Amino acid sequence: MRLFFAFCFALVTSFSLIVMPAGADEKVFSISAKIKDPVASDVRQTKYEDPLDAALKAAKVGEVVGGGNSVDAKGKIEWAGVDIEVNDLQAGLALIKEKLVSLGAPKGSTLEYKAGGKKVVVPVQ
Repeated sequence: MRLFFAFCFALVTSFSLIVMPAGADEKVFSISAKIKDPVASDVRQTKYEDPLDAALKAAKVGEVVGGGNSVDAKGKIEWAGVDIEVNDLQAGLALIKEKLVSLGAPKGSTLEYKAGGKKVVVPVQ
Protein backbone atom coordinates (compact mmCIF):
# COMPACT_ATOMS: atom_id res chain seq x y z
CA MET A 1 0.00 0.00 0.00
CA ARG A 2 2.82 2.41 0.84
CA LEU A 3 4.39 1.62 -2.50
CA PHE A 4 1.14 2.56 -4.24
CA PHE A 5 0.97 5.94 -2.44
CA ALA A 6 4.63 6.61 -3.18
CA PHE A 7 3.99 5.86 -6.84
CA CYS A 8 0.94 8.18 -6.94
CA PHE A 9 2.89 10.97 -5.23
CA ALA A 10 5.75 10.60 -7.71
CA LEU A 11 3.31 10.59 -10.62
CA VAL A 12 1.49 13.73 -9.44
CA THR A 13 4.77 15.53 -8.71
CA SER A 14 6.16 14.64 -12.12
CA PHE A 15 2.95 15.74 -13.85
CA SER A 16 2.95 19.11 -12.09
CA LEU A 17 6.53 19.69 -13.23
CA ILE A 18 5.47 19.07 -16.82
CA VAL A 19 2.32 21.22 -16.64
CA MET A 20 3.77 24.06 -14.57
CA PRO A 21 6.61 25.74 -16.45
CA ALA A 22 9.47 27.29 -14.55
CA GLY A 23 8.60 30.82 -13.51
CA ALA A 24 4.86 30.21 -13.94
CA ASP A 25 4.17 32.77 -11.23
CA GLU A 26 6.05 35.41 -13.25
CA LYS A 27 3.82 37.87 -15.12
CA VAL A 28 4.26 37.85 -18.89
CA PHE A 29 2.99 40.59 -21.19
CA SER A 30 2.38 39.97 -24.89
CA ILE A 31 3.17 42.77 -27.31
CA SER A 32 2.55 42.77 -31.05
CA ALA A 33 4.68 45.05 -33.20
CA LYS A 34 3.08 46.15 -36.47
CA ILE A 35 5.97 47.43 -38.56
CA LYS A 36 4.97 49.42 -41.65
CA ASP A 37 7.70 47.82 -43.72
CA PRO A 38 6.61 45.44 -46.51
CA VAL A 39 9.57 43.08 -46.17
CA ALA A 40 9.63 39.35 -46.90
CA SER A 41 9.72 36.87 -44.01
CA ASP A 42 13.45 36.18 -44.24
CA VAL A 43 14.24 39.90 -44.30
CA ARG A 44 11.84 40.56 -41.40
CA GLN A 45 13.65 37.97 -39.34
CA THR A 46 17.17 39.27 -39.96
CA LYS A 47 16.23 42.97 -39.95
CA TYR A 48 13.86 43.05 -36.97
CA GLU A 49 13.27 39.78 -35.13
CA ASP A 50 16.84 38.58 -34.48
CA PRO A 51 18.31 41.92 -33.32
CA LEU A 52 15.24 42.70 -31.20
CA ASP A 53 15.34 39.23 -29.64
CA ALA A 54 19.04 39.62 -28.82
CA ALA A 55 18.44 43.04 -27.19
CA LEU A 56 15.49 41.78 -25.12
CA LYS A 57 17.40 38.73 -23.92
CA ALA A 58 20.54 40.76 -23.12
CA ALA A 59 18.42 43.09 -20.98
CA LYS A 60 16.62 40.08 -19.44
CA VAL A 61 13.32 41.73 -20.28
CA GLY A 62 11.81 39.22 -22.71
CA GLU A 63 12.04 37.63 -26.12
CA VAL A 64 10.61 37.51 -29.62
CA VAL A 65 8.17 34.59 -29.86
CA GLY A 66 7.03 34.84 -33.47
CA GLY A 67 6.35 36.94 -36.49
CA GLY A 68 4.43 37.18 -39.72
CA ASN A 69 3.37 39.39 -42.54
CA SER A 70 0.05 40.94 -43.48
CA VAL A 71 -0.76 40.59 -47.16
CA ASP A 72 -3.50 42.16 -49.25
CA ALA A 73 -5.92 40.28 -51.52
CA LYS A 74 -3.32 40.24 -54.31
CA GLY A 75 -0.66 38.72 -52.05
CA LYS A 76 1.37 41.94 -51.71
CA ILE A 77 2.99 42.36 -48.28
CA GLU A 78 1.52 45.33 -46.42
CA TRP A 79 3.42 45.20 -43.12
CA ALA A 80 5.58 42.97 -40.94
CA GLY A 81 4.49 41.70 -37.55
CA VAL A 82 6.66 40.65 -34.62
CA ASP A 83 5.24 38.93 -31.53
CA ILE A 84 7.04 39.63 -28.28
CA GLU A 85 6.71 38.58 -24.65
CA VAL A 86 8.17 40.69 -21.85
CA ASN A 87 8.28 40.32 -18.07
CA ASP A 88 8.33 44.09 -17.40
CA LEU A 89 5.85 46.00 -19.54
CA GLN A 90 7.29 49.51 -19.19
CA ALA A 91 10.94 48.48 -19.59
CA GLY A 92 9.97 46.19 -22.46
CA LEU A 93 8.03 48.89 -24.32
CA ALA A 94 10.88 51.39 -23.96
CA LEU A 95 13.47 48.91 -25.20
CA ILE A 96 11.32 47.70 -28.11
CA LYS A 97 10.60 51.26 -29.28
CA GLU A 98 14.26 52.27 -29.06
CA LYS A 99 15.45 49.15 -30.86
CA LEU A 100 12.84 49.29 -33.63
CA VAL A 101 13.65 52.94 -34.34
CA SER A 102 17.38 52.10 -34.50
CA LEU A 103 16.57 49.22 -36.89
CA GLY A 104 14.72 51.56 -39.24
CA ALA A 105 11.08 50.87 -38.45
CA PRO A 106 9.12 53.47 -40.44
CA LYS A 107 6.74 56.04 -38.97
CA GLY A 108 3.29 54.56 -38.62
CA SER A 109 4.65 51.42 -36.94
CA THR A 110 2.82 50.56 -33.71
CA LEU A 111 2.96 48.36 -30.61
CA GLU A 112 -0.23 46.69 -29.38
CA TYR A 113 -0.77 45.13 -25.96
CA LYS A 114 -3.41 44.78 -23.24
CA ALA A 115 -3.34 46.71 -19.98
CA GLY A 116 -6.12 46.55 -17.44
CA GLY A 117 -8.11 44.36 -19.82
CA LYS A 118 -8.10 47.02 -22.53
CA LYS A 119 -6.32 47.04 -25.88
CA VAL A 120 -3.63 49.70 -26.07
CA VAL A 121 -1.95 50.83 -29.30
CA VAL A 122 1.08 53.12 -29.13
CA PRO A 123 3.27 54.49 -31.91
CA VAL A 124 6.87 53.26 -32.15
CA GLN A 125 7.95 56.81 -32.97
